[in-house]
Amino acid sequence: MGVGGVTFHYLINAKARKDKTLLPLVEKLDKMFSKKIIIGLILLIISGIWLRSIVSWPIDQNLLLAKIIVIVALVLNAIWINAFLKKRSDDSSAKQIMIFQTLGLALWWAVVVMSVFL
Repeated sequence: MGVGGVTFHYLINAKARKDKTLLPLVEKLDKMFSKKIIIGLILLIISGIWLRSIVSWPIDQNLLLAKIIVIVALVLNAIWINAFLKKRSDDSSAKQIMIFQTLGLALWWAVVVMSVFL
């Protein structure tokens, strides 16, 4: 789920870009990974809301705000990939999907790093 699912999904897609025979398998795995990533994202949002109500230590509000902004960017990035880019089939959209998937991976890892310091 979450960052692990995104990382594994990214690595499989990178391998499939080099070895086109893997594309049918990756297309089947896409649906499974998408569900797991969505569950991870929902858990991330719920835990962020829950965190503010249960912790007894002071929370750095600036870091929390930065984390919220990164999560919003993560959601918008996923919407952009799934709603717009995957519906197109030209070569430029494949390159754009790769760029936005890389961005999504970086955003997930940024959330993990921020969570460590929060």
